[in-house]
Amino acid sequence: MRYLTKPTQQMFLKCLAVHGNVANAVTATNRTMMESDPDRSYSLDRSTIYIWRKRNPKFAEAMSTALEEFSDRLEAIALDRVTNPVGSRGSDILLLGLLNANRPSKFRNQNNGSNSADSTRE
Repeated sequence: MRYLTKPTQQMFLKCLAVHGNVANAVTATNRTMMESDPDRSYSLDRSTIYIWRKRNPKFAEAMSTALEEFSDRLEAIALDRVTNPVGSRGSDILLLGLLNANRPSKFRNQNNGSNSADSTRE
């Protein structure tokens, strides 16, 4: 946990908001911190983040906020694709999967597998 200084925490939270998961955010944080200070070795890992989250409610809240920022970005991408459909800009199916995973109450099908169109026909 010695690597979770305030600057490292802030960098991790920025990376988490961009990458949306702890493993990728840790990798990006280590890379960014090494680039900013090449004489120092960084080896932040996921377990450190989870321990810190468990022990520090403010850090846990900041992680939740960063993940909400990531989800907000996903929604913005989805809205942009709907309002500005242009060529190939990535996989819509993967985008929907990410939206389902990150905002299930809003994007996951809530009708327990039944097709709402089928149920209105009966």
